[in-house]
Amino acid sequence: MSAGTAATLSTVATVATIASAAAGVLSLAAGLTARKPTSESTGSQTSFSANPDAGAPLLLGRTGTAGDIVARFGWDTRDAGDNDRQAFVSVLSLGPVAAIEGQTVDRSPVSYSNGAALGAFAGFMWSMTQLGALASPLLGFGAGAGTPPGWSTQHGLSGKAAATWTLRFDTKAKLYQNGVPAPMWTVRGILAYDPRKDSTYPGGNGPHRMADPADTAAYDAATATWEWTEDPYLLGLRWAHGFWQRDPRDPNSEYQRVMGIGAPWGAIDVASFVEGANVSQANGWTCGGVVYSGDGKWDTMKKILQAGMGEPVALGARISCFVNAPKVSLASITIDDVVGPASVAATQPRRDRINTITPSFRLEANNWQHLPGAPISVPEHVAEDGGKRARAQDYWLIQNTKQVGTAVRYDIENAREFGPITLPVKLHWMGYKPGDCVTAVLPELGLNARPILLLNRTLGAASGIVTLSARSETAAKHAFALGQTATPPPSPGVSGPPIVPVPAQNAWAITATSLISQAQTVPALVVTGAVDASTADAVVIEYRPFVSGQGSGAGWASAGIWSVGASRAEITSVRSGTAYEVAISYQRNGVTGGRRIIGPVVTAGPAVDFDAVTGPNKPQNGATVGGTIGVDIKNPVGEILAPVDVLNSALVLRPDGALVATIGDTTRPLGKLNLIDLGAANEMARRQLESDLASLSAAVAQLATGQAIVQNVFRDAGLFTDPDSGVAKLFAIESRAEQINNLSVTLNAALATIDLKATVNYVDQAILQAKLDGSDVDLSSIFVRLTSAETSISGLQASIQLKADATVVTGLQGSVTSINQSLDALNALVSTKASQTVVDGMGARLTLAEQTLNAFDGASISTTVTASRRAPADSDVAGANNILAALNGWDAGNMALAAVAAAKTELTAKTDSNTSAIASLSLQIGLQIGAASAQVSAEQAARISGDQAIASDLATYKVSVGNSLASVNNALLVQADKLTSMAGRLDNYDASLGTLSGRISDEHWAWVAGDQAGAQALSSYKAQTDNALAQANQRIGTVSDNLSTVSSSVTSLSTTVGGHTSTLTAYGQSINGLALRWGVEFNANGAVTGFALNNASGRTDAVFVVDNFKIAKAGTSGGTVVFSIADDGAVEMPNVRVKKIAAGVVDTDQIVGNALSTTVTDVQSVTDVSADGAQASGTTLINSTGGVLRIDVCAQATRTATGAQPLRMQLFRSDGTAVSGLYKSPSQAESAPVTFFVIERLAPGQRGYYVVYSVDSGSGGSRYNVTHTLAITELKR
Repeated sequence: MSAGTAATLSTVATVATIASAAAGVLSLAAGLTARKPTSESTGSQTSFSANPDAGAPLLLGRTGTAGDIVARFGWDTRDAGDNDRQAFVSVLSLGPVAAIEGQTVDRSPVSYSNGAALGAFAGFMWSMTQLGALASPLLGFGAGAGTPPGWSTQHGLSGKAAATWTLRFDTKAKLYQNGVPAPMWTVRGILAYDPRKDSTYPGGNGPHRMADPADTAAYDAATATWEWTEDPYLLGLRWAHGFWQRDPRDPNSEYQRVMGIGAPWGAIDVASFVEGANVSQANGWTCGGVVYSGDGKWDTMKKILQAGMGEPVALGARISCFVNAPKVSLASITIDDVVGPASVAATQPRRDRINTITPSFRLEANNWQHLPGAPISVPEHVAEDGGKRARAQDYWLIQNTKQVGTAVRYDIENAREFGPITLPVKLHWMGYKPGDCVTAVLPELGLNARPILLLNRTLGAASGIVTLSARSETAAKHAFALGQTATPPPSPGVSGPPIVPVPAQNAWAITATSLISQAQTVPALVVTGAVDASTADAVVIEYRPFVSGQGSGAGWASAGIWSVGASRAEITSVRSGTAYEVAISYQRNGVTGGRRIIGPVVTAGPAVDFDAVTGPNKPQNGATVGGTIGVDIKNPVGEILAPVDVLNSALVLRPDGALVATIGDTTRPLGKLNLIDLGAANEMARRQLESDLASLSAAVAQLATGQAIVQNVFRDAGLFTDPDSGVAKLFAIESRAEQINNLSVTLNAALATIDLKATVNYVDQAILQAKLDGSDVDLSSIFVRLTSAETSISGLQASIQLKADATVVTGLQGSVTSINQSLDALNALVSTKASQTVVDGMGARLTLAEQTLNAFDGASISTTVTASRRAPADSDVAGANNILAALNGWDAGNMALAAVAAAKTELTAKTDSNTSAIASLSLQIGLQIGAASAQVSAEQAARISGDQAIASDLATYKVSVGNSLASVNNALLVQADKLTSMAGRLDNYDASLGTLSGRISDEHWAWVAGDQAGAQALSSYKAQTDNALAQANQRIGTVSDNLSTVSSSVTSLSTTVGGHTSTLTAYGQSINGLALRWGVEFNANGAVTGFALNNASGRTDAVFVVDNFKIAKAGTSGGTVVFSIADDGAVEMPNVRVKKIAAGVVDTDQIVGNALSTTVTDVQSVTDVSADGAQASGTTLINSTGGVLRIDVCAQATRTATGAQPLRMQLFRSDGTAVSGLYKSPSQAESAPVTFFVIERLAPGQRGYYVVYSVDSGSGGSRYNVTHTLAITELKR
């Protein structure tokens, strides 16, 4: 992806309302559960007791259980009534179960025949069991046990595995000396579906089937194929699916979930459970124990999968899992995949990095009790940590010592994995799920080809960024945990090469200079500076010829590796008159960091020590043949810059995208790189003009030389060799009256270079004659022409440099034409440049055409054309009547830019591997005349990386005149991989004038990721002045998956003036076809009012946030206050008329001060009630308004004479009508009060009630004193 594309993507706005709603609808949990199962349980597996809060038990695998007592009876079986039988009914599990293997009593096995115990308990113990099939018949108590009174078909235990257990009292006290013994039943529990045994499941083979419980017949048939299992993952799959029951005796009955999660089959990641079942089967891991319906559903799933060394995962809206087992890395994450800030916690907190666990688990040998075992430590970790770090851990459903050891070792090793690791990555990573293993190749984070285990993934619905949470994954821990080796792996940590800093911008500088070697002056680059990173242990210096547009990693040659104390380095293997760049890098532990590129600078031409030259043809001292008239370079305040300041000039690209030129301590901004760089084009033209003005001045200087030997023809040739340096130079010269021809060839064996140069200097004969005899001449006839051609061949660099120049001066104008071409085989680079400068009395016109062909690590073509015009800023020299006057009065620094036009195209094609390729086309054009400019930038790119394809189209249009600016930005992006696709467009329109601005932003985005699809649109309008701001925004979006969908819309209007802001927001939302929400919010400087309408789950709400709620009748104004809310929160309704309140709507307890009811309470006493005759209490009266009456009686009786007869009581109205049944007191002498009540409704009038007490006749003669409280309450009409 290009930088432009990435920047465009980062501007895609977030539809927060949609994203938050989708997250709430589509996620079952926050991700992988890091915590272990809790130690809480609502029931006790081995305690024989009645616990009404325990919930229904569910028995998994094979285990022992005492069940849950749901009924207990004591009764007589003989006429003597000695209460010799006691029976218990115990529910063992939700059914059906596979088998009930047997029973122990106080740990001793007991066998039964037809429900009657054999052996020591024969005649004293009976038991019957059922497996819990639907519509089970009534469970009996065994032959000879008898049947408790009241036990009938209404006490059926359909769908529950249960046992009855009856004990007979032993009068000889040989049995049950310690009371009721402790029973325990060994059971093989529930049945489960195995996809591996289902021929309709991919890869399965067998009769097992799964169906939707909504299809009663299909589900009946499917459950009949299931089998008993103790595999943790098949039991976990059953728990996720849920336990469904119905009454098969009713053909219209439907299945209802009675336990488990009950997720739809499509919301379960079945493949992950199958993977876990395969691993569990291979290792012999089993699951056994009892869970309860009152326990947390997710916590129960953790307990089940803990037995299989796994954990459940909430994968969006799906239930998944993963198993601790050796894993194969599925992919590699590199820095190219990361699209945001990433982080790594290099180690777990000290308290969590344990090395010792004390496990608690069940064993059949311990009568299935959940007991702690011996602590398990890893000595190597204890030594590493400097002592034990221990914790206790429950393994609720593991019943095997070896399996517990494996689980403990996994828990210890997993606790030492470092993390969390947070990686925001590209969208195609949405296809990887928690439990997958990938390789992180991120040395920047210390992850050097490090396997990591994905724990969670989240998708930014608007940004398309997938955030992965992970921890390290150590492959060697599996062999240790599985007992294949006794050596644990070392504690993992971040690793990889150290992060080496990049040198600071101003830490180093380069100077192009000349160095004298054996009487010859050679061009050189001098690098000076100091290491600014304390972690560096070496400095790497590289250099390359400067080529515009060259990649940052291409074309570098090494100048050596220097110690950190080095402050100066000299590079002499450079060509004369060539622009070079230098790169400085730091090393640490042999790892090289990023490059800091400085330059370019242009090297000087070769020179020979004049005093060392001998021979008859040596020019005289002070001769200026070929010399150049210099031009001072000044800073913005007019000071002449020192040569070192000029040579240290550099272009710098700042992080904000600004391109600046630094000359000494002065920094000049040149513009931004997002559009064509007119500032840089202007600066390039200025530098070209400086060079070309110097060339013109040199040409005119030929007029002053007199051509030295004017009237004679001079020819010379020679060969100069230096055996010490391996340099050979061949030269030939011909000098005539008007022309000097010079040819030279230099061979340098040390540098493996060949340099060829041919020049022709021509000066019009008439001009030369005039200069010699001093006669006047017409300057309009001036004609000077300097031409040259150079070739430089370097075997070492595998390069060829070609250059051709022509400088022509006439009386009225001068022109400089230059063509340069560079062929670089090492870097597969061809660079061509053509330029022309024409100078006359009105100014200068410059044109430049440049093309670069690069086949190194890809193919690219870059073409740039520039045209500019400059005029002299000094009016005294503007319009000079001849070129000599113009050249004498002008320098490039005093010439103002009149106009510049530039255009650039780049065409690139590159393939990194068999799975990665990119092609792009960019166009940049720009114009500037005075304060007006116009620019266009466009980029089209197509990229394929792995299984991901991306296409983008970006365009920017910008015009400005002074401080008036207008721009348009367009971005179009499409992207797809195997699991995701997205398409989006962004359009921004901006206009500004000074501090006034207006903007329109419009975005459209559609995506599909995994099982989720979404679309959104955002429109924004903004107008701003110095003191006011107006905005309008609209967001519309939808998100859907297989199970849920959300549509949302938000519109807001806002204005701000003088710090005061008011906002109107309207929103609407539709969720899953089941819920709707719509509302409006008004916010004026923080004062919020509004209303919302909700319709969900068959319920509708209208919520208003107002100080006063008013409703206006049609045709009126102002409205009537229906209600208001007082400062204390009370609701005030000033004028209410209620015609009817439905029964049951208002309870009298809700009415303050019993405003709707009347209660009369009376206490009466009756003494000496006996069989001699009934006695009536006094009458309690109430004046009834015809409402409902409730009469409550609470009687306390005290026995005054002992007998067997109980006290009887009955309520009567004052007219003698009995209004209640006959109540009887307990048989004890002193007992709890007897309470009862009667409700009736009579006509208005006075009503009275009394109680009649009596005792039955019989022997013994019981007598009682009674005191009662009688309360009459009327609910008024």
